[in-house]
Amino acid sequence: MITLGSNMELSGFGDLDHPTKLVIRKMVGNQVKKFNEAVGDFDRLSLNLNKTEEDQKYQLSGKIEMGGKVYTSEVTDQNLFFALSKVLDKLKEGAS
Repeated sequence: MITLGSNMELSGFGDLDHPTKLVIRKMVGNQVKKFNEAVGDFDRLSLNLNKTEEDQKYQLSGKIEMGGKVYTSEVTDQNLFFALSKVLDKLKEGAS
């Protein structure tokens, strides 16, 4: 598990190479900054990555806790970065 700050957890990302992890940290940081500007502060963000070997797709599920409410989203895509962007966008839409 990767922790970013005190309220963000990323699980399932451990097997990725170092440059990919750096890009993911940067993407999450930028998206969270935009999220906070649009919606406000959140209590906890969790992202879970599963890679399906047979069809080479990334399944990402996200959960954000904010003001006593929980918002979730799930995306499957062949591109990890597109999946990450989509799941974070869906969380922002749900919390708006």
